[in-house]
Amino acid sequence: MLFGLFMLWWGWIGFNCGSTFGITDNKWIVAARAGVSTLNTASAGGIVAMIYSRYRSGGQFIHPGDVVNGILGALVTSSPTCATVHTYDPLIIGAIGSLFTNWINDRVMKKWLRLDDPVGAIGVHLGGGLWGCIAVGLFADKNLPGTGLDVSGLFRGGGFELLGRQLIGLAAITAWSLVTMPPFFYIVGVLFSKDWRHPRKGLRHEYIQMDRNIHGCCEDPTDKITVEIEKALRVLERQSHRLSQQSMMALSQHTRTSQSGILTGIRDGHQSYGNNLSMSGRSSILDANEDTETPDSTSDSSGELTL
Repeated sequence: MLFGLFMLWWGWIGFNCGSTFGITDNKWIVAARAGVSTLNTASAGGIVAMIYSRYRSGGQFIHPGDVVNGILGALVTSSPTCATVHTYDPLIIGAIGSLFTNWINDRVMKKWLRLDDPVGAIGVHLGGGLWGCIAVGLFADKNLPGTGLDVSGLFRGGGFELLGRQLIGLAAITAWSLVTMPPFFYIVGVLFSKDWRHPRKGLRHEYIQMDRNIHGCCEDPTDKITVEIEKALRVLERQSHRLSQQSMMALSQHTRTSQSGILTGIRDGHQSYGNNLSMSGRSSILDANEDTETPDSTSDSSGELTL
């Protein structure tokens, strides 16, 4: 990530300075001013991005992605401004461009629109490009050598004319993008989803970021923490489910054991009650026999005495 940033950074110096297409006449002055403005813009953007990232993480860490995107967003703002502003103006321009870039990536893309942009390209180019064009209408100075401007920006005494021109250009670019890009992405969505009514159905993985879902990685350290927490929660859920099943099995077995004990007790009670009944019946019969035999023996004995 950082290696790619430095490659782009040096490349920006090259094409910002090289946009003069020469060093003759006053072109070398414009090229030198463009180079210094580019470096100042990127430096200010990087410093502000580190402060922003530190603040966003609650003072815990500085996210490399925030710093990289902040510097790149600042470099984008330098493209329209580097040849038309004083070399100290980019310190303000780059700082605002960095904040605007990270704000679009964090708020607009992730939280409001919930669109997957792993490298933050939309914030860098949209945020940096919008602010860079507006900054020309605010900071440009027609008195600088080689600018080719006929009017200065608002902060240089030129009024709103240059700013109005820049806003018209932004409106034209925005209108063109809105007309051409939605149909393009709609067609791409239909090709993935095979459903013209739900073109984003095939791109559902962007909700949880394609890097994590397809490649198994994520660029945000807080996302890594979230992934580990999700894994731990899944383990706890499986263990809880297993314990719940074991508890249900134990309860079911205990219920069956209790029911069999009750039935055994009832059966034993019935048997003992029957035995008691049979014993009492036999004893009653024996008592009755003894009662009936006693008079006969008396009469017999009395008869024998009579005889």
